[in-house]
Amino acid sequence: MKDNDKVEYKPSVSAIGSIFLALLIFMFLSIVYMVAFIVCDIQASENFLPTFLFMIVNSLVIIIVIGFGKTLSKIMAIASYISIATITVLYTLILYIFIFATYNIISVKYYSLFHILILFIYFLLVLPTALIGINHKNNNI
Repeated sequence: MKDNDKVEYKPSVSAIGSIFLALLIFMFLSIVYMVAFIVCDIQASENFLPTFLFMIVNSLVIIIVIGFGKTLSKIMAIASYISIATITVLYTLILYIFIFATYNIISVKYYSLFHILILFIYFLLVLPTALIGINHKNNNI
């Protein structure tokens, strides 16, 4: 191979599929957000801003975990990636159950505190899992 030859990057079908799946999930979550805001009348609630911010954080986490799944599974062990995806799904379910159950019942500070606590627990579970998976992948090479 010559120095002036350019290597073209061709994304694989699975990479394109995972990005498409992440966008599809993002569109589905956007529809759920709109329905939640309309049906539950969250716009009128004092918890609108924290709800909206934590929904955006959840969307970004899902896009990273699902959309970049192939890259993440190359970096870490497959079992670690599956664990992270499962924890992300559980985090999403807990987030939505809490949003629909208590958006108008408790005050903003307790609402935000609970969401920050759940996000902290999520990262407390995900980061060690990812680090162990990366360490395991590097030791097996």
